[in-house]
Amino acid sequence: MKKFFKTLWPALNTKEEISLALKNSVGLGYILIFSYSVTALYVFLYNQIPFSRDVITTNLEKIITIIFILIIIIIPFYLTRRIKSQKYNSIPVLALWTLIEYGTKVLSFNFGPGSLLISVVVMIYSISCLRVWGAYKFK
Repeated sequence: MKKFFKTLWPALNTKEEISLALKNSVGLGYILIFSYSVTALYVFLYNQIPFSRDVITTNLEKIITIIFILIIIIIPFYLTRRIKSQKYNSIPVLALWTLIEYGTKVLSFNFGPGSLLISVVVMIYSISCLRVWGAYKFK
């Protein structure tokens, strides 16, 4: 449990701690890729966007929705690959994207049971990644 909290909000005292924390920022991209993949699977199986009352009525609408979601998945995949290759300037983009995505979910009360806690933890992780990037960039 202690390691979880150190990953969620790492100490940034030395250059080694900062470089280790920068590598943890890859998790933001994985979170976005996973959430959009689950959304695409949900649309495919249930003909509905999660937590939405709108039902997808035609197959064309279903295919177009899934294609758009898959196109959106390419962006965090690309940014995650950049972080893995030590190009850390894509961390703020992923962090802000995750903050906006999960922040609007929390503020619109658009979540299922238990997902409020997950959303808040992901938002804290996103803020932590911005903090780590700032320490890397401006120290």
